[in-house]
Amino acid sequence: MLGAFFPSLVVESHLADRMYPLSDFFAYLMEEFGYFHIQATKPDTVGVALTDSPSGLLAYILEKYSTNTNRNHRKLPDGGLERRFTKTQLIDNLMVYWSTNRITTSIRLYAEDLSTKNRQLEIDDYTTPVPTWAFQAKYEGVYQPPSILKTKYTNLLGTTVLEDGGHFLAFELPEIFVKDVFKAVDEFKNWHKNESKNSEL
Repeated sequence: MLGAFFPSLVVESHLADRMYPLSDFFAYLMEEFGYFHIQATKPDTVGVALTDSPSGLLAYILEKYSTNTNRNHRKLPDGGLERRFTKTQLIDNLMVYWSTNRITTSIRLYAEDLSTKNRQLEIDDYTTPVPTWAFQAKYEGVYQPPSILKTKYTNLLGTTVLEDGGHFLAFELPEIFVKDVFKAVDEFKNWHKNESKNSEL
């Protein structure tokens, strides 16, 4: 909330528009996170409908590929789908869910993660010393600056912040994603090497 008045206290100025103004962020949540609520509360109900209709499943998945790749795509007549993906890639992705009859199990992840039983574990309250690297695309649903990430990941070794990309980053920008994974792995190796030297002292 403090960042709403003084963004520079929370986030670098050139990234402030990813978090503020809060009114824009909350409007985006209201407009685009209906699926999240449905999947978290009624996964089997929506799962039955999507398992019964290939065209319904296609529409459901493609809408997310449109808006979660770039929020501005929802204003385009074609949803901007072919700006990053081919029709073949999109149909292949659909077929993974359709031919294996697995859309419901993929949706249940939301319900299980937000269940009372899981929340009672209070996993989010624990910090982790595991070396971590963050890769944040411009159009990911939520942006968290390193200062916030470090409260959870105490050994945050680095953060890559892109001026492009969305939620399906590995599918959307595979070369950029892979290069960053290798960069992170190198940092992990160096971290472990240094930790080993320090433990020997």
